[in-house]
Amino acid sequence: MQVRRWFDAEIWRLGPSLWILVIATFVAIFTFVTTPWLALAACGTMIAAVSYIARQEGRTISLRPLPNWLIAGGIGAVYILLSTVWSGDPRSTALSGIILALLLAGVHITARALVVVSVETLAHMTRTMIVAVLLALLFLLIEEVADHAIKRGLSWPFRVLRWRDGGFAIDWAVAPMKISSAGIKWSMPPLDFLLWPALAICWLQLGARQARLPQLAIAGAALLLIVLSDHRTSQVAFVLATVAFAVASRFPVFVRRSLMALWGLSFVAIIPLAQAAYDAKLHLGGRVGPTMAARIILWNHTAGEVAKQPIAGVGAAATRLIDNQREALSPAPKPEGYYYQLRTGPHAHDVFLQSWYELGALGTVLFAAFGLCVIAALAGAPRDTQPYLLAAATTVYVTSAASFGLFEPWFMGAFAMCALVSSAVLAYRPRLE
Repeated sequence: MQVRRWFDAEIWRLGPSLWILVIATFVAIFTFVTTPWLALAACGTMIAAVSYIARQEGRTISLRPLPNWLIAGGIGAVYILLSTVWSGDPRSTALSGIILALLLAGVHITARALVVVSVETLAHMTRTMIVAVLLALLFLLIEEVADHAIKRGLSWPFRVLRWRDGGFAIDWAVAPMKISSAGIKWSMPPLDFLLWPALAICWLQLGARQARLPQLAIAGAALLLIVLSDHRTSQVAFVLATVAFAVASRFPVFVRRSLMALWGLSFVAIIPLAQAAYDAKLHLGGRVGPTMAARIILWNHTAGEVAKQPIAGVGAAATRLIDNQREALSPAPKPEGYYYQLRTGPHAHDVFLQSWYELGALGTVLFAAFGLCVIAALAGAPRDTQPYLLAAATTVYVTSAASFGLFEPWFMGAFAMCALVSSAVLAYRPRLE
């Protein structure tokens, strides 16, 4: 199919059920990329829409056999829920366990539903994903170049809504509540996670030759945004994912096994690496940038805290409350020349270290096993889609190593959305054969 056929009115003559799926898919993807705080809502919308269309088509969704990643993730969710007994923040820990369980179930149900819906339905859904990604990229580019003129324009009619310090704020509270970031760095993980599955969908929809132009448009716009965002983790992730894609095009087994080895090794090496970087005084004398220097301090302090509860951890998502309580009792010192106090902060900015601190050795083993099962499952993908999916897995790995908190709800939703869109890739390719 040629790109111009996507805009043919005949293609979009859909029945009510398909229109519901198309609109829900578009809203979910566009919202996810442009407003990442609504990632969980975007995931729920996608899951509900796919389940709805499967029922409308009279399809039977078989949930068995259960994949290894679901079993490992399910055991992990149960462990997190059990850990509320000793958690430093039982409420946040319980919420994290519930969200994880719901996302795992939703991804599994959606993946199985996508396998049984009609080829026409899957084609419309994946085509809508590409349109949504393109328009989201265009929106973010316009906002960045125009200093967020669209957000500013939307804010003026509401007296309680104000544009303050680069974001919207609601003034009815004693302390203004910021509900949106002006910068685009928060959209980088969603964009990173969807980039490679979106490129794969272009290839599936159009074929190798016709896909080149839309693939270049998506990749080029994404790269420009990543550069403009000044989000170092995303920049590194883009480069390494591109390398992984190039190598996996010839040697997918090598890349997959390398990713599995890196994933497992990261859990083993993260604590000694964090301590070695601090002992080498990399955070002093301007040897690294301020952000990296602050993280070296934070990582070292968090690594030292692991030994206090090494088996079971302090509880999923409990770091923020524990850190705030300690700070209220006795503010953490900040030695001269340091960019950060000697404290853990709200989270470790590294999911491997965060796993050790919050989940302990027991939870870390489960988390490591879950990740290994996910990467291993990519071996079942069709050969020509594996480079895209392995590049996406590389992006997830790099982002996990130096970015946001593992149990932030929106970040959990970002991982789930990557899995949902990748499931569409996995379901679509065999149906073409």
